[in-house]
Amino acid sequence: MPLDTVLCLDTSSSMGFNEGMSQLKAAASKFLDGVEDTARQAGLKENVAIVVFGAKTQVLHRLSTDYFNIRRSIAGLTANGVTPMKDGLMMALKEIVSNGGVVNVNGRKLCPRIILMTDGKPTNENGSETEQALKEVLVAAVLFGAR
Repeated sequence: MPLDTVLCLDTSSSMGFNEGMSQLKAAASKFLDGVEDTARQAGLKENVAIVVFGAKTQVLHRLSTDYFNIRRSIAGLTANGVTPMKDGLMMALKEIVSNGGVVNVNGRKLCPRIILMTDGKPTNENGSETEQALKEVLVAAVLFGAR
């Protein structure tokens, strides 16, 4: 059974400024390069999922080892909307709970992981950075750690 990783990617409008979206795509692709290298060299496959949050929070690609189509999902990302980071993290957690789990590799338990890639702070539905939005992200992180 492969290790499970969800890439939780910020696709909010602010990612369209400067080089944000190109840097996000490059980082996610670089991560996949490492996953594929590990699979080739060590025979340890890894399921990867893509969750995005911005104008829409959604699972773009469910946990799988279909790296070609995962790369296509990453290549098609565009920036739009606010930064509902908590919603993205909760959707990533739901993907792990529904389709992933802890695996044993050589007697060691490997927990699933969420890798959050963002350029800033969470915002509410009005696009405003608030202390409440930040607290909600921290609660989501604690929930994942308690899983």
